Amino acid sequence: MKFTIKKDRLLMILLYFLIKVSLDFMYCSYIVPLWGYMGFVLSKSFSAYVISFIYVFLLSISVPVKVKKTSDLFLHILALCPLIPMLTIYAFSFATHEYMAVCILSFFIILICVNFLFPSVSPKTLYKGYKIAFGISIFFIFLVTLHIISLGGLRFFNLKLSKVYEFRRASAHVVAQGLYAYLNNWVFKVFNMFIFTWSLYKNKKLLIAISLILQVFFFAVSAHKSVLFFPLVIVLIKYISQKKRLSLLLPTLYLLGSWFSLTIYSFFNNIWPLSLYVRRLLFVPAFLNFKYFAFFQNNPMVYFSNSFLKKFINYPYDIAPPLLVSTFIGQNPQAWANTGFLGTGYAHMGYWGIVFYAFLLGLVLKFTDDTTYNKLPLWVGSSLIAVPIITVFMSSDLTTGLLTHGLALAVFLLWLAKTANLNRAKEKIFDNQIF
Repeated sequence: MKFTIKKDRLLMILLYFLIKVSLDFMYCSYIVPLWGYMGFVLSKSFSAYVISFIYVFLLSISVPVKVKKTSDLFLHILALCPLIPMLTIYAFSFATHEYMAVCILSFFIILICVNFLFPSVSPKTLYKGYKIAFGISIFFIFLVTLHIISLGGLRFFNLKLSKVYEFRRASAHVVAQGLYAYLNNWVFKVFNMFIFTWSLYKNKKLLIAISLILQVFFFAVSAHKSVLFFPLVIVLIKYISQKKRLSLLLPTLYLLGSWFSLTIYSFFNNIWPLSLYVRRLLFVPAFLNFKYFAFFQNNPMVYFSNSFLKKFINYPYDIAPPLLVSTFIGQNPQAWANTGFLGTGYAHMGYWGIVFYAFLLGLVLKFTDDTTYNKLPLWVGSSLIAVPIITVFMSSDLTTGLLTHGLALAVFLLWLAKTANLNRAKEKIFDNQIF
């Protein structure tokens, strides 16, 4: 029997290996020398180094070579960040074989869930549900904006990225208390991004401009840098999702971004791109996953006693898990060492926690596939859940991501917004409306 590999799959394998080699080089030559004081160390393990390339190969032959569904795109993102950066740290710092194996397993659990395990469903469509979603979003955007202004939040207004840490805590103590700790997140990450995405979809330039201005305002008064970059994530998803070879374009841009950051540092002595992209975006979440494992393998696990089981299980610590880990790694005890489901899942239930979270994420992505496939453009469905789902991959517990960071809310808006079984005549009518 003749065995053949398609050209795109070969290119995928090559790109993934180039990414792994590049990250290995940058970690050893730049991340550890420049930011070793933050806990990045170099302790090579030959066995882990070899195994890391086996895992890269398995990922490269398993990620979808054609991106047709929302889950296809997010499986690529999960593989590229945080898993491949984790493989670099696994090979050069923390050769924890079992933990790394379970993290890789989580990818395959999600892959199996969205493609084989869970049956396809066809969620009912609410007539003109997109208008309801639009109205809900506008209401909460107005409410939060009014709340910020009425409490004097304008005094924290700052547009300089280098000064955000001077304003963040003071701003949160004033404008992000009580219910607004949730509402602010929902508006920044979900409601305003829904308006932005839907306006891009319907080409409503005025609404695009208004949502962008509001997002800059929310960044300036909240002092969270990520808020400023959410629209860029959506624009990037829109751009790459319309390309025929999206599965190859995504790792190519990922690789080019890494080398561009290093080039800027090498030739212009500007460390910001290298610090923000390679260190903060790629390696910090991967690093923190291992630190969560290192702490909770030798200390009591949480078993959701800090969230939905707090009435039934006593929480074993005096401070939250991110503060525990921050203290454990020797950083500022007031800093929150937030990480994604691969670290927080272990904190709750060990390896079974990671597996449990992988099944839940598979269920969420399967539902979004069934909600959007052949009903909304790929980029629209992906954009509406992109910010909260990437947050769960990189910097949030899944339970926190579902509620506080708005993942459940984003899926609900996605269900409202889908336009199933529309003929061209109806689509033309919708395109002429404000929504």
